[in-house]
Amino acid sequence: MKMTDNKLTKLFLKRRGYTNSFLSEINNPKHQKLQNIDELCEILKTVHDKHEKLVIMPDFDTDGISAGTLGFAGFSELGFNVSLYMPDPRQGYGITKKDIDKVLAQYPDVKYIITCDVGITCYEAFKYAYERGLKVLVTDHHEEEKIKPEPLKCEIIVDPCQLSETYRLREICGAYVLWQVLNKYAVKYADANIQDNISLLRVFAGIGTVGDMMTVYYENRKLLKDMIALLKFIYNDGVSDIAISLGNSQPYKRAIYGLFALLKSVNKFGGLRNINDLDEKFVGWTIAPMYNSVKRLGLDMSLVFGIFFADQKTQEKNSETLIQANETRKKVVNAYFEKIQDELITFRQPYAPFIYFTDAPGGILGLLANQLQQINNLPTFVINKSTLSGSGRSYDYFPVISTLSGTDYNVKGHENAFGISFKNK
Repeated sequence: MKMTDNKLTKLFLKRRGYTNSFLSEINNPKHQKLQNIDELCEILKTVHDKHEKLVIMPDFDTDGISAGTLGFAGFSELGFNVSLYMPDPRQGYGITKKDIDKVLAQYPDVKYIITCDVGITCYEAFKYAYERGLKVLVTDHHEEEKIKPEPLKCEIIVDPCQLSETYRLREICGAYVLWQVLNKYAVKYADANIQDNISLLRVFAGIGTVGDMMTVYYENRKLLKDMIALLKFIYNDGVSDIAISLGNSQPYKRAIYGLFALLKSVNKFGGLRNINDLDEKFVGWTIAPMYNSVKRLGLDMSLVFGIFFADQKTQEKNSETLIQANETRKKVVNAYFEKIQDELITFRQPYAPFIYFTDAPGGILGLLANQLQQINNLPTFVINKSTLSGSGRSYDYFPVISTLSGTDYNVKGHENAFGISFKNK
């Protein structure tokens, strides 16, 4: 890629350090292996060969949903004895002892759990899991804490943001981390047909990348290009022939058809005019908000996971229900946003423009923070009055997790998009 001859554009690029060599470099998709990925594949091979029960435990945002979907589809296609645990957004981020109890109740024969887009800070839950006889495999992409309350009790960690990792691009999403694990396993142990099927699942990793607003450098650029091509391939101008022909296992087949059914429903409601609309903007402005509406409204995760793993009729019904839920979410956010604006006029937001208090439920706080940040262009915290916990948005010059580390605040998520609570409320 070369810089344009337009003087204004050249000046714009120069001031941001976008040289020809930099622009060429960020289009290079080659990357090293994630630390511990080979070792994790070896553990998984033993789990596979012994037919031991493996349960996938994902997060509940767009990235977590994408990771859980490609994980269940992928492990099923690879012949694992695997099930998918559906988290409860109302409990907040992370895996708890209660989740471990639920897993054991739902799947009494479980031997291993594997996390995706979550797990790197779940100390108490994993210690408890081992006490209950489970072994834990962690795949995540969140920051490992420098000061830990105790060692993380698990067999292995694959995470580009663990402290010992040298992986070049730390900003890859949780779904992409898990896809790399599945792909590495398939290359090592599966035939060419299965390898091709696992490769196709990177479409979900692309959706997770957009949903988590990862930096579009290096391998992420190639991933998004692949995602767009695969979305068009699966959608096939609204004809299901391709979607119903892919895969061998039932979960894999349902996952691919579920993606088709969702796109078909968006088309039905006017959100997808033709195949050329399928790009990263469509994913960011249409698909990701629909996924996230489940956690925003505190709905059951079976709504969105049912799109990918229920019977065909339910997949189609849930797709339309999810679209309607997203419309409800928009109305709820607008109502609380307008209330905050009214309170600004009457001086009932004394800590604005940095901190805002609201009655809005937890799932809405991040969206309110995002809207307020766009107005003020400042780091923004939105706190629920009753729970004294909230969400926020920030900028690179104020990395919230690093800045507030060691203080009286609990901050989880990413430096620029996070949840926050007080240790001593």
